Amino acid sequence: MMMEKSLVIINGLVLTLDGFKNTGYFNLVVKNGKIHYVDFENELKDKKTISNKYPDFEIYDANNKIIIPSLYNSNINSSYSLSRLFFRKSNYENLESNVSLELIDNYFKDHNNIYDLFNLLKQNYLRSLLNGEVYLNETSSYISETLLNKFVDDESILFDDIYYTVYESELENYFKSIKSDYFKGFQKEETINNYSLSNLKRSLSNGKKSVFLEVLHKAVSAEEIQKSFGKSFIRVLLDNDFLNSNLILSNPIYINSDDIKLLYDKDVNVVFCPTDFLKLSKRNIEFEEYLKLGVNIAIGTGYLGIDILSELKTFAALVDKNYYTFDSILRMATVNPSTFFNGTSNSGCIAKDKDANLIFLELSDLRNLLNVPEIDSDRISEFIIENLTAKDISDVMVNGNFEVKNYSFGLCEDEGFIKESKELAKKIYEVGKYYEFKNKYISRVMPGDKSKDKVVAKSSLSDKGVFKQVESFEESFETLSDEQHSGESDFHVIGTKETELINISENFKYQNEEILSSMSELESFDEGLKFVDEEEIEIETEAEHVAEEKISENKVFGFNDVYEETVEQKDKTKVKDTLKTSKDLKKLHFDDFKTDDPKAIEDVQEQKEEMKPKKKKTKAAKFKKGKLRFGFSDEEEKS
Repeated sequence: MMMEKSLVIINGLVLTLDGFKNTGYFNLVVKNGKIHYVDFENELKDKKTISNKYPDFEIYDANNKIIIPSLYNSNINSSYSLSRLFFRKSNYENLESNVSLELIDNYFKDHNNIYDLFNLLKQNYLRSLLNGEVYLNETSSYISETLLNKFVDDESILFDDIYYTVYESELENYFKSIKSDYFKGFQKEETINNYSLSNLKRSLSNGKKSVFLEVLHKAVSAEEIQKSFGKSFIRVLLDNDFLNSNLILSNPIYINSDDIKLLYDKDVNVVFCPTDFLKLSKRNIEFEEYLKLGVNIAIGTGYLGIDILSELKTFAALVDKNYYTFDSILRMATVNPSTFFNGTSNSGCIAKDKDANLIFLELSDLRNLLNVPEIDSDRISEFIIENLTAKDISDVMVNGNFEVKNYSFGLCEDEGFIKESKELAKKIYEVGKYYEFKNKYISRVMPGDKSKDKVVAKSSLSDKGVFKQVESFEESFETLSDEQHSGESDFHVIGTKETELINISENFKYQNEEILSSMSELESFDEGLKFVDEEEIEIETEAEHVAEEKISENKVFGFNDVYEETVEQKDKTKVKDTLKTSKDLKKLHFDDFKTDDPKAIEDVQEQKEEMKPKKKKTKAAKFKKGKLRFGFSDEEEKS
């Protein structure tokens, strides 16, 4: 039997992420797809020493490279990898009513388009490999038995390293028949009821262990579950014996602190997709709660993420730095998910007898200059997360073989494959009506210099029914309810937003325009409010002075006095007689008080005179007999 060659990797900076956090310039020996030996003491100094220990060897010089374990993508939804633009203005609450995404779903679920679907997923998987993501959990709802058989026949895809979350029983039976691992789950929160939970429990009783739930994304669904079961969804899972280390929750948003504590107590796994959270969630996730407790967290790209390294950067930026180390962040894409990806417990770190799944990050570029005060696990993890990107990955090793070497992967450089990928991207934009929406937007804005108008589309109505301005045609990729759209004719202009005016009731009409013309604005409250009751009275400027001079002869009436006399209909003539004694109408002030003390009246009047602004003489205001009518016709008043 021919012995396989030993690959000796020298001069590399190795970040093992093992239990001891070993980090340094170590030599690695790879044999039979495993890490055969980790040379912590640098015993393999030269070729002679190597040849004596490993006669049939090959050397790989990893100078100016950081070597880390390969990455896990714990939630990758390939359905929209080429159509992220259509997610603009969407969120978890309205995602299912996005017209463009629905059209794309219908296209790829049509068996006549399975070749395009195959190319879509193949392109995404190869891109993931270039990004150092060896293990994937595919959560797309497009997966079918026919599609999977095409992957098995295609040798360019590492089929064994792709896991699938299965939502339909037919596909579940297929995985059972080929004895392949998969995750069981359901995607729509609306389907959570006693029946669906019973089916899930039945699946687990038949030997399926891992459950992947994309739930608690919507406030409405969380409230409905609370109303239906009388408790939170986490408590419902507890009652049905689902809370254990085989359960994975993806982006749980509507969850309280007590339930998070329960997840930790029951060893439940949680997957976060940071970009999805930023762009689709309407509520903050308390990441610190999970980190403080020590919940097992993994990272995925979800709908909108580009690659895992970018997601790690985003997650680190979202969380308070007092709650994590960079070493712990990097473990979310390596060590942590290896605990729930069945059959991958031998991956996740670099150690003897572990799978030889490695990533090599290039440091020779001046922009990637390693600048750390000391070599330890946290410093190197921080440097990787803060300074490097997926484009700095030069080599990817899978099971001891270089699938990507010196940035090169054969199929990704094939002109035919690249051409097909470009054509597919263009076709997806056509299916999602991108160009049609763009032309409709332009036709609404350009003609007749109507660009100043605020264009309003049916899809741009806010939740409260208020029109919103569509600033660019990309914002037209809004969402509609099922009742609002019915295919290609759903997107149309229903009006333009005009300048908003104060709405005045049509019933509010002034009966006499002369009243309006004779009214003047009070310059201050000190001027007082003049009351007119039974007969037409002329108020002359001179008469006003006479009234003020004779104030000591009259009782000062406050506003409350007049109000009480009017309501109770008591001694009404007394007020009128007193007003007439001076030939003129005395001013009544809101701030007057009720008293018969002459001295108090005199003191108050002196204060009013000091505060009273000087007025210019103006033409007298004339009021005609009759009361002011506010919004009532004669007929209404009589009734």
